Amino acid sequence: MFGVRPYTRGSTELSICTAAFSFTAPNKAGGSYTPAYAVTAGHCGEPGDDVYALDANDEPDYSQPVGRFVYSSLQPSQDSTGMDWAILEIKDTTADMSEPTPSIPTNLAMSPPPTGVDACQYGATTGEQCGYLDSAQTEKTRGDYGNIEVMWVNVCARPGDSGGPNYATVRGEEVIVGITDVGDNSVDQCLSADQEANGVAPMWKVMDELTKKMPDAYIDTYSL
Repeated sequence: MFGVRPYTRGSTELSICTAAFSFTAPNKAGGSYTPAYAVTAGHCGEPGDDVYALDANDEPDYSQPVGRFVYSSLQPSQDSTGMDWAILEIKDTTADMSEPTPSIPTNLAMSPPPTGVDACQYGATTGEQCGYLDSAQTEKTRGDYGNIEVMWVNVCARPGDSGGPNYATVRGEEVIVGITDVGDNSVDQCLSADQEANGVAPMWKVMDELTKKMPDAYIDTYSL
C-alpha cells in the first residue's frame, strides 16, 4: 500500500490517491522480470497517466514516475460495470513508498464480511482511521464520476485517501474488504465513526472483475 500522484491527462495538475494492494503476474514476454501491479480507485486516473510515489514523509518524488495506469473501470471504453477501481503497472518496485505500520497482509475478501465488525481504512491523507462496517450490502450512489456501487463503512476518509484499503478483523485476521471511493469532502478533520460514512468498492466484486481481466495474477484471497 502506498500513496500515488497520478498525472491527469491534458493537465499539469497532480492529485494524491492511495493504492489498496499490490500483486504480480507472469511475464508473458519472457525473461526474469516479474511484472508488478497495484489496485486503486478508478477516478484517480486514466489509462496512460503517470504515477509518482509518496515517500515515508508523504512527499512526492517527481524525479521519475514509478508506474502508470493501465486500466480504469470508469472509462466507457473499458467496459465499466459501475465499480470504481483501477490497475496500476508498477515499473519501479525499489522506490520508497509509505505504508501502514505495522503493515497489513494482502488477504483479500472473496465474500461479504459480517455487519458490525471492526474496520479501518488507510489513506495518504488521514493515515489509519478505524471504525466499523455499517453494512456489507451494496447500493448505487451518485459520486463525482457517475453512479457507482459501494458499501458503507463508518470510518473517516478524506480526499487523497481514495483507492486505499479498508480492512476488517475477521476471526482474528485482518482482511481487505474494500477500496475507498467516496469520502467526506466537506470537513478536513475526522469526526467520530458514527458521523462518518465512507463509500467503499466491495473487494469480492472488484476481485471478480480483476480475475477476469488478469486470470493469471498472483493474489492471496480469503474466504470469510
